[in-house]
Amino acid sequence: MGITIHWQRQEQYDAETFADARFEFQGITNDIARGKDRLFSMAGPDGSPDSDPILNDEQIVFNGLAPQSCEPFIFNRTQQPRPGRDYVSSFCKTGNLPYTIGVQCALLVLKKYFGNQITIYSDSTISQESWEKALSACRSSTDNTRFEGGYEKLKLSNPEITE
Repeated sequence: MGITIHWQRQEQYDAETFADARFEFQGITNDIARGKDRLFSMAGPDGSPDSDPILNDEQIVFNGLAPQSCEPFIFNRTQQPRPGRDYVSSFCKTGNLPYTIGVQCALLVLKKYFGNQITIYSDSTISQESWEKALSACRSSTDNTRFEGGYEKLKLSNPEITE
């Protein structure tokens, strides 16, 4: 089954705020992709076991671990829009593989930090329960205590996530 998660965003985000968002996402992935209650296995962009996710102050890039990989999730702090547009539009096809929750968590963290500067929506094949599971993972991460709160303002109304 094809699953695609879309987002529209501005060209550039504040470096310090992006770094905080990346740090929070990295803490969440310590639980959901590496912890004892692992929900998926995380790899670098190509999904190979020899590749590592790219989680730094300029970008968040990862995929599921092959064979549970599809398209990489790529979110750069700075990204140019296509000619003729004043916004950046991106998407990630996850194929409903286990790393879909990682993509959802990354976008929920970014939405928490950047509010109406990012719009998230998905095709209708992603269930409300799937988004709720991702939101719950963000809220309950044991590495997330530095950044408590903020998720209560997000409204999950598939196919769009709003404040």
